[in-house]
Amino acid sequence: MSLEFAVPRGTVDPAALEMTVSTSAMLEAFRRYLPPRDHGVWARCELDRVRYSPGRSWQVLYRLWKEGERGDASPHFIYAEFLPAARSLRRFLELRDRRGTAAPSGFVAELNMIYWRYPADPRLDQLPGVYEEGSWTIVAYVPGRSCVLSGDYAGEPTILKLYEDDRAERVGHVLAALRHAGVTAPRVLHVDQARRLLVLEHVPGIPFWSRPQAHLSREVMGAMARELVHLHDTRLPEETRVRLPRIAHVTREWGRFQNAVRELSEAFPGHAARLERLQHMLEPPEETPTPVLLHGSFHPAQFLIHEGIPRLIDFDSICLGDPMYDLARFASHLYDRGAANGFETREVERAVSAFRSAYIAAAPHFDAPRWFWHLSLSLIAKRAHQVLVRLDVDALQQLRHLITIAEQNAVSIVRG
Repeated sequence: MSLEFAVPRGTVDPAALEMTVSTSAMLEAFRRYLPPRDHGVWARCELDRVRYSPGRSWQVLYRLWKEGERGDASPHFIYAEFLPAARSLRRFLELRDRRGTAAPSGFVAELNMIYWRYPADPRLDQLPGVYEEGSWTIVAYVPGRSCVLSGDYAGEPTILKLYEDDRAERVGHVLAALRHAGVTAPRVLHVDQARRLLVLEHVPGIPFWSRPQAHLSREVMGAMARELVHLHDTRLPEETRVRLPRIAHVTREWGRFQNAVRELSEAFPGHAARLERLQHMLEPPEETPTPVLLHGSFHPAQFLIHEGIPRLIDFDSICLGDPMYDLARFASHLYDRGAANGFETREVERAVSAFRSAYIAAAPHFDAPRWFWHLSLSLIAKRAHQVLVRLDVDALQQLRHLITIAEQNAVSIVRG
């Protein structure tokens, strides 16, 4: 693997950065420094998640399998944090001294690597106890933030969601209110606020990107858009509404966009002029005067598809704000992941058009200039910036693709 962007001088070691996102190099490193506790041998290593803080540190979640394990066996997870040599040992000692179930599992000086063996976690200190109470399958895991497990709870197939903050009770309350209002939200079975744990019904279906050719169809896009319109039009009781954060999406996203432009320009100096020109084209509009109920993290991967019918499953980020933010986040995800899944831009554009048309047909509050503005920002601040923080192999190609689409949408604002 070869990194395709600049690493700020005097901060992190580019060679170490490149090694840690090479699965072959890290497989050898794990065999040498962190062999399985049962004296087995690691046979395979994959990257599950990478996050790079430009110039400062990077975190990687590795999936590992031992020799002799079946191909469909659950992986072993190791979460590693890498820092410059002058800071790594000091940070390990600070974290170790805090003790608790979320203390690091160890430190590898040769790699300047602090690591946690799953289910140890930097911030989900309730995870080891919950994990030992049953037989769980890991659905999703974002170290330090959340973990989603599937398994039986009181004899019923369920989903367990563990959080690093105190949102479990609020999310459970909002889900119950949404169901009462007619939204097809998952049923809440139990809330354990002390352990920051939410138990939900198991929703049947397959992930959106497991069959993208079928799921990018006009019918599925239209059904997703109508689901969003229904959510935006939902009127929750005031005692529930006051629990929800009201987000100034224009101000927040403009700040994120400016930060992304700066970091992307430093990492990819050949595209700095395009990013600067794009920044000049996108003058922020006023904040929306009438905030509506938003999903807050609306994109195709938040759906499960069952017999052709999409069902929204994740309401953790629900809030009040600009409805065009939800639409733009959805469309920018399609452009980004559609390309990653090998679809031509025109195929993705047809899906985006079908989604937008279905939303316009069902909603009274579509605002074209705000749509183009939010989409341009989301393509850069969210999707293009992720190219950097994920250390993607084809970073330059993805960046060019996303900037081009953002420019086209920015021009639409000017023409309008």
